[in-house]
Amino acid sequence: MSSTKRKRDAAENVPRKNAKTSPEDWVEGRTNRELAKPYLLAVAKMPVDALDTTWSVGRNRALDHGHVRRLRETFATTGLERNADENRLLLLCSADEVRRAKSEHGPPDGDVLTFFNWATINDQAEVMAGQHRIQALREYVRKAKAPPSEMWWTCELYDRDRLPSELNIKMRINRRDPGLPDNQGQIWLQLMSIASDPAGSLAPGNTVKIDNKLVGALRLGGEKNFPTRRLVSIWNRKAWRERVTKWCSTRLGMETFNISNFEWLARLRIDEYWFDTLDAALHTLEALPLDEKACLGREEWSRLARALDGKTRDDLNIAVDGLFYTEKKGRRTRTENLLPHLSDEAYEAVVHAAATGNLAFPNVKHQLRPRKEEMLLTISILQHVVAWINPACALEIDDISPTAKDKPPICVYLLKTLSRMAAERGDDEYPDDAARTI
Repeated sequence: MSSTKRKRDAAENVPRKNAKTSPEDWVEGRTNRELAKPYLLAVAKMPVDALDTTWSVGRNRALDHGHVRRLRETFATTGLERNADENRLLLLCSADEVRRAKSEHGPPDGDVLTFFNWATINDQAEVMAGQHRIQALREYVRKAKAPPSEMWWTCELYDRDRLPSELNIKMRINRRDPGLPDNQGQIWLQLMSIASDPAGSLAPGNTVKIDNKLVGALRLGGEKNFPTRRLVSIWNRKAWRERVTKWCSTRLGMETFNISNFEWLARLRIDEYWFDTLDAALHTLEALPLDEKACLGREEWSRLARALDGKTRDDLNIAVDGLFYTEKKGRRTRTENLLPHLSDEAYEAVVHAAATGNLAFPNVKHQLRPRKEEMLLTISILQHVVAWINPACALEIDDISPTAKDKPPICVYLLKTLSRMAAERGDDEYPDDAARTI
């Protein structure tokens, strides 16, 4: 009996052949700060006025005033905790700037230096991570009526000239804070920044599968249900890659870009239809006398589109006036919560441009999120028209591999079909324009 038991116990302790228990299969992850340690120049107390939150790589996320308020309330209840390692700001600067600061301030009292005179001898240091903490500190000091000398924070200063470009991007990525995660537009720009680096892991000629490199470079491995394959699908369509990059370079685009939705739009292969909407909005953003990257987000654009989209010249002035101004006690005032950060002069300039600039305000939310059933029916009708007039083009459409990365849009085949019809009839009615219009 005991002999049988010993045999069974021994058998249970033998690892199964398929079990992955080898230490060689384990991957010990290292944080970005651990990876960046060789490039750390100093840890120092820095005045926040010596810091610049504008990024030299990619585009910084818009300031979330709700998150700033929560941080400020935390400061009031639990303290600033400016010296805690996990609360340090991450900065970029040059080694020469740090040497000048050290020479100016003398030997440190401990591990943390004091660079309070940084702004008098150096340019502003670039903030890679921590802009909300900076703004919360400013508001906290102002509300507490504390002296300006309290406007400082402990920072880690990294070497701008030696920090690897991929690590430079990774240290700006916000995956771990559930209260302020990167949106999908920010993730797209992060991908573009990494891919633009000739030495990066996504550089042309790299034989490693882009899916895996994408996950590694952008730290998406722990993101549950993140549509990585759909992101790669958009990336592999050159026309869409270029258009999405331009779109996400605006605040409106960054807030409205959705990977799954845009990938579905791309698969419909009526690119010009979607591009016309994006281009119209981009043209208006460029024409308005304001910084569209900071001022016009999804909510502001929706208000403008609801009021101004499709208005004729005769109705436009009335619509603009009704949108931007209200009457209170017989007094004409600015509409509440519409572009509140603009001065009165800048606000008037936007009003003038909207009324006289011949600008389009397409309803982006409605036009870029159509009903799927209606769109699939539309595509079927287009393909039926092609097959009816030119069966050869219909066969070309059917022969395209489902796995092709950059399939020609249906407009290409419609153009061939209309060109053939024009040639047979001896009539030239600009089939290119007709195809796009249809």
